[in-house]
Amino acid sequence: AQNDSGEFFGEEGLEKILHDNINCSAEDLVNSTIEGINGFVNGAVQSDDITILAFQVVPSNIKKLHLEAKVENLEIINRSISEFDVSEDTRFQMNVIAEEVFVNICSYSYPDSTGYADIEIESNDETITMTFIDNGISFDQTKDIIDIDEYDMDNAVGGLGRHITFTMANDYSYERVNDKNVLKITITAEDQ
Repeated sequence: AQNDSGEFFGEEGLEKILHDNINCSAEDLVNSTIEGINGFVNGAVQSDDITILAFQVVPSNIKKLHLEAKVENLEIINRSISEFDVSEDTRFQMNVIAEEVFVNICSYSYPDSTGYADIEIESNDETITMTFIDNGISFDQTKDIIDIDEYDMDNAVGGLGRHITFTMANDYSYERVNDKNVLKITITAEDQ
């Protein structure tokens, strides 16, 4: 942008606006930038397009693991979970979910062979999202979750772990994408 004297708004003008609005939202920063440019040009004819794009980064903590689908590797997942700055209750939920899902991948996605699982755990101020991806046989862990009211505690075999896992979740989804099982589970993150 140029004013009537032919001076450019330039990097100095932009840096001043960024400095003055360092703690603003992305939307407020865009509005302040437009106001600053309009004040600088003071009615001069616009000499070029103006495009403004602002990103607001939400603090996040991400752990990515690529593990052989063997139950003994659950220890690696648990160590990664221990590094998150969350309450003991949240960490407990993360461990229960990771154990149930990972053991099921080991047992059911790869019943006759060994494969790999990619696990991504992402936390922000409000949620923890755990994504499990494997290229084993199609296995939807969200399907046929037991109804606890109809569960025969004395005679039934299996199913309680998945019930507990998906009861803890705020949200979950499964899809089969490019011959891969993709299970995403989100829980509420409680600070320590």
